[in-house]
Amino acid sequence: MDTPNLPQKGAAKDTIFRRKHSLKIGGALRVIDHPWVMGILNTTHDSFYAKSRALQEENIRERIVQMLEEGADIIDVGAASTRPGAELSEPKTEMERLKPALRILSREFPDTPVSVDTYWSEVARMAVDAGAHIINDVSGGTIDDRMFSAAADLRVPYILMHIQGTPQTMQQDPRYKDVFREVAYYFSEKMQALLELGINDIILDPGFGFGK
Repeated sequence: MDTPNLPQKGAAKDTIFRRKHSLKIGGALRVIDHPWVMGILNTTHDSFYAKSRALQEENIRERIVQMLEEGADIIDVGAASTRPGAELSEPKTEMERLKPALRILSREFPDTPVSVDTYWSEVARMAVDAGAHIINDVSGGTIDDRMFSAAADLRVPYILMHIQGTPQTMQQDPRYKDVFREVAYYFSEKMQALLELGINDIILDPGFGFGK
């Protein structure tokens, strides 16, 4: 009986990562040779996943420690719900909700990469000034047309997500003739705009559940 050729340990990683990738985070070049796990921290009471919520400083700290112990490589901090039907947030409200978490992360976990989940350019600027390293924009620059220029000014990696509409409307009646082709075209156009602004560290997020 022939023995099947089983993949060697680490083969899956090598297949996915045929070459090393890197991101400039906090002024240093980080090599990415395996999938990074993103831990989600929401500082708002109405985020769709209850276990991601942490509103008080002690709860925020406990949640960060828990995620890092469980293997998170990046902590993503958000202060506005993007659940289906959610209304757009106010930038000032977002900033006030984000500040305690960003303060704890920058002071107590300085080596941990931090992304800020926001679609407002002024919130992104405040967050990066407070220690965030990556902008995670679920709108792909469609809600605030100043977001791309903010990312260029801040010189940080940008997570470009595809969404159909806004969080408030995205699941009302999402339709595509060819979802793969349309999302690929969207990414192609947006990436060209980002590259022309000098933004080279671009991470793509197809936006599962955001109008699909």
